[in-house]
Amino acid sequence: MNNAWCSEPFEAVYRYGVDYKGLVEAGVDCLIPETLPNGCHMNDRTDHPVWRYHQYMTMSMFMNIYTPKATYKCLLGVKDVTEEWDVLHHAAPLLERDVYTLSSFFRKNDKGELERCMDGFMVCLGDGIHKDEWQWLKERFDIAFKEIPQEVLAPTVLWSDTAMNALLPEYISSRRFTPHKYCYELAKRGAIMVTAARVEDIHSLHGPLFIPNFDLMSPKEQIGVAEYKGGVVICTASAMKGFQPEAVGVTPDLYFVDPWAKYKESVFVFGMKDIDKEAIINSLNIPDNSPEFPCAPMYMQDPITFRGDMVFTKVS
Repeated sequence: MNNAWCSEPFEAVYRYGVDYKGLVEAGVDCLIPETLPNGCHMNDRTDHPVWRYHQYMTMSMFMNIYTPKATYKCLLGVKDVTEEWDVLHHAAPLLERDVYTLSSFFRKNDKGELERCMDGFMVCLGDGIHKDEWQWLKERFDIAFKEIPQEVLAPTVLWSDTAMNALLPEYISSRRFTPHKYCYELAKRGAIMVTAARVEDIHSLHGPLFIPNFDLMSPKEQIGVAEYKGGVVICTASAMKGFQPEAVGVTPDLYFVDPWAKYKESVFVFGMKDIDKEAIINSLNIPDNSPEFPCAPMYMQDPITFRGDMVFTKVS
């Protein structure tokens, strides 16, 4: 199924009213994430086209961790004669990078084993690709799917269905960040995370964890995270309603609140004793004068097309 422009699960629910988990339970057996950053950029006829590379690349990881039972075939934008763009011939290195990047997102199963978030590609548009071009693609597909890494060193993103469901009213009222937003903004700044796991499988995990919107998890899930001994845990949480990590048994090695935004997000880290706190505190003193919303967050206009970005509150 390639519908609702197949974005990440929260955006699909909020913008299009589509729940991937419900679709799969109803019998849909294949979902096609709309991972076309290069084709969309080439075909953007506006004065200021935006290249949403990490935004699109990370979608399949979140779709898979929310609904692991589905088959995922990422839409690979090779060329489209109708829309008049051709990544294969005009920007082949970008296409090659898409192949390797999309095949490098993983889910940790209930045994802690790595599984790819995608099962293959839906090539766009297949009827316009010649034999020699298919051969070029096949060579790169073979490389991309040849091996599964033994371990990923970057933090594993911990997913909670409870937190996603609780985020909907929170987002409507405040436009606070989603897990997807956190991950692609961090990726744009060099902190790339390519592995996700479900919170109910935390007992099988080891290594560092990144947990966005920790305050929206259930108390049971929060306690499970507090008891995690497998590595460093990095969390974000809203500080608008008085949430404190100590209330669920977490004693942070580092804790701070965004000093430059009206909507106060906190970051806390535990299980990591060797932290350069001085460097972090100094970075918090760098002014961020980017604009705030001109009106109440819930009245900010939502995008009307797939290329339009969701609206988010300021985070410095």
